[in-house]
Amino acid sequence: MCQAAQLGEADRIPHKTPRPAITKVESVGLALRHNNCWLLRQCPAGARREGLWEFPHEQIDDDSKPIQGAEAFLRAIVAEQQPVLPAGSHDHSITRYRVRIHLFTAEIKKGTLLGEGRWIPAAEMAELPMSAPHRRIWNHLQQAPS
Repeated sequence: MCQAAQLGEADRIPHKTPRPAITKVESVGLALRHNNCWLLRQCPAGARREGLWEFPHEQIDDDSKPIQGAEAFLRAIVAEQQPVLPAGSHDHSITRYRVRIHLFTAEIKKGTLLGEGRWIPAAEMAELPMSAPHRRIWNHLQQAPS
């Protein structure tokens, strides 16, 4: 028998709090290429992944279709519109969140940005500090046929 039960104090021991429910997060990521450079964004100061580089991505509603989310996101970040092509999905976890990134690629001809980001030459990608999920995306893109 446990000591607290023997002393009659078992009811004073706090109950284990239940784990928080898993929250699923759906997002779209864009792997945009322009003249053998890739569009990346650096996570800002104060962000969870401060200073790390990532492909542009944003959360979408659960009821949204990923392709529509990717097309709308593309319109917000580059001036020229090209078709986006599905390139698989990548899952990772952050605490109680299960994140799925639906990845899309596009070849951008002019490269004029409407939002933040920088075109990084493919030869420099291996040296950049990237978050683990986005490093896996980069590795996936390198293995994919061009």
